[in-house]
Amino acid sequence: MSVFAKFSSYGYIHHRALNDFAALGEARALVQGNPGRVHIYEGDICWDFTGGSEDLYFRHPSLVFDTLSGEAIDQGKRAHTLVTLEDLETLKNDDAFVVVELKVGKGSTAKALEKVLAFLNRHFPGRFWIDGFSLKLLRLVKDIAPETTVTLHTECVMGEHVVAVAPQWPLMKIVSLSDLTFVDGVAIRWRVGANFMRQGADAVRAAGKTLLISRIHDLDQFRHSLEWRASAGYIHYDFRVLLATDDEFRRAAKIEAVR
Repeated sequence: MSVFAKFSSYGYIHHRALNDFAALGEARALVQGNPGRVHIYEGDICWDFTGGSEDLYFRHPSLVFDTLSGEAIDQGKRAHTLVTLEDLETLKNDDAFVVVELKVGKGSTAKALEKVLAFLNRHFPGRFWIDGFSLKLLRLVKDIAPETTVTLHTECVMGEHVVAVAPQWPLMKIVSLSDLTFVDGVAIRWRVGANFMRQGADAVRAAGKTLLISRIHDLDQFRHSLEWRASAGYIHYDFRVLLATDDEFRRAAKIEAVR
């Protein structure tokens, strides 16, 4: 079963909440202060599986391809300034899901992903999914654990095609939604305007994929994501305002359904 089938309502993705302890504290306060909602902790995972190391840590690369040195990773762990995969164990009793976005790493990618999936299945069974820009990495996740829900993060959906841009060669691929048989959902970054986004959202749903909207920065974008039946959105706006808008939207939908 896809993890999205377990959502009771719209999912609020706390973008980059796992990337540092301060952001995680703020996200946990929102989760605890707003029960009864679908919350998702999100973060970018990198890895170092070289020289006997098996480090998995959360960080958004500054230059797309860059990773931390072993010394910097050790220093970050000692100073408690670098969130590691193991730190997520403290979240397992929170009323929230987890989405891990695959970034970059050094050493065996397969071994790194095996460790990530084993950890998440142990501590968040049925409550996580894997996101990424790289079709190669998402396919590898499915090869390792076919039952895992995966989503492709994209800059653009045009007609029935998705633009996949990732730090690998070739940097960009344009693929048909119908060919993405191993992908469960598509997260579309907000680009251009509402009409352009709507066409992409319609195409994703028509292909039988779960729709997510990335980078929601204002109330109109949020309202559109509700209208397009997105399962979740990456939130960059006043959380309380969005909750009230969500409630209003659902009340109106119930009244319309009765008529």
